[in-house]
Amino acid sequence: MMIGYTILIFFAILMHASFAASETALTSVNRIKIKSLADHGNIKAMRLNKFLQKKGSYLGTTLVGTNIALVTTSILATRIFSFHFDHSIVPLLVTVVMTPITLLFAEIVPKMIAYRFSESLAMYAIYPLGGLFRIFYPVIVAVNWISSLILTPFGGHKASWDAAFTKGDIKKLLLLGHEKGEVEADEVELIHKVLDFGSRKIESIMIPLSEVSSIEEKDILEKLKKLVSSTGFSRIPVYSAEKKNIIGIANIYDILFGDSDSGDTVKDFVRSPVHLKRTDPLDIALTRLRNRKQPMGVVVDEDSAACGIVTIEDILEELVGNIEDTRQEERKWT
Repeated sequence: MMIGYTILIFFAILMHASFAASETALTSVNRIKIKSLADHGNIKAMRLNKFLQKKGSYLGTTLVGTNIALVTTSILATRIFSFHFDHSIVPLLVTVVMTPITLLFAEIVPKMIAYRFSESLAMYAIYPLGGLFRIFYPVIVAVNWISSLILTPFGGHKASWDAAFTKGDIKKLLLLGHEKGEVEADEVELIHKVLDFGSRKIESIMIPLSEVSSIEEKDILEKLKKLVSSTGFSRIPVYSAEKKNIIGIANIYDILFGDSDSGDTVKDFVRSPVHLKRTDPLDIALTRLRNRKQPMGVVVDEDSAACGIVTIEDILEELVGNIEDTRQEERKWT
């Protein structure tokens, strides 16, 4: 009898270890690598990639299986100790003896192995988990339903096992890679800028209207040429009556290489501007400027009055740092 219970405990711990290892392998496997292998025709990777698309449901299987194994181990251990010790101290003995054994052989060691060989283990784990999922399906559905019910008062939504891969996760991975010497400091800095790019607003980098050299629409072309010569820039914002009413952008090349009979004032050569809200994210602003094929945009406030300008160069410098202009010794914003 004792030998039989001992063998059953061994298999219960082995089952616990298998579920724990499967869970770790599935959650730590490199999904990008698996998808790449799948795209190149690797059959096992294709199956695993398909499995990972809905791994949340299958991770429920590992949790149910782990708990069944844990309860089974406790029951069997209680039976064994009951043969040799007083029933009053059996629960304490089970806790003291089985807890370290379970932690070491059913949790820590299996998970360490699974983390190291996550790819190989995950490819094989999907087969037994797929079968057990069908067996445990009613239990998993019930657990998810109860979890959703409990989370609702706390603002929770439908229970989901698939956590999003957040910016914070990527930053932590970058830090880990940098500490291991696999990612250079400048690479970390660049990727951090890319990740934060969409959360930054135009107003944080725009050139205030008070610092912008502009020209009035009724001014003659000669005045525009002098302004271009003094600033070194080919595009000048054009306003009507007051500076906050920018009506467009004048490009000196339109004047130099365009139709000389088009007109005598700046107004005759004005291009319609791209208007950007000061609260627009940098990525949205960059997309709009590129779509309109305009290197410069006019930033407007809540009243649609101009409050500054921004260029594609300004936006890109937020990613790659200062972009040197070989035509000028000193940058002046226009």
